[in-house]
Amino acid sequence: MRRLIADTLLLLLMAVPAVAMASDGAPAEGTSAVQSAATSPDSGTDKRPVVPQDRATRRYFEGFASTPGLERDLIELSDVVVAFETEARDFSAEIDALIRKKYGDRRAQTINAYERAVSEIEVSERRERLAAIAAFEALNGYKDSAERILAIRYEMAEDIIATDPEAAI
Repeated sequence: MRRLIADTLLLLLMAVPAVAMASDGAPAEGTSAVQSAATSPDSGTDKRPVVPQDRATRRYFEGFASTPGLERDLIELSDVVVAFETEARDFSAEIDALIRKKYGDRRAQTINAYERAVSEIEVSERRERLAAIAAFEALNGYKDSAERILAIRYEMAEDIIATDPEAAI
């Protein structure tokens, strides 16, 4: 952005007709205002102090012109630069909002996908837990028969080994 402004200012200064003050106060031919100000003996006394201005009231090229017509053109250019900066900030804000919205949408999709997968796993675990509780309650019905308890445990171990061979290790 600053590069754009600097390039615009440079082009503007190059396009401005060579206007400099000669020793008698008339514009000199073939010299620029910058060259004239640099070679002028009293160039340091004519300068106004630089006062920082608020961004809303700042005019970028105010005070650079040597004629009222050029001053109007530079003020107009300043207004264009300020409008461009405002539009650039607005555009940046819109892009940020769009990126945040897209990120939020994708994040919500990912969360929903994981929630569905976790929900399915929880349902299957709940079924297995209920089956285990039912098997345990079946054991409680035969408290007096130690042989029946051992037989049921052996059947449960076989089921576990059949579903997950590494669980037997």
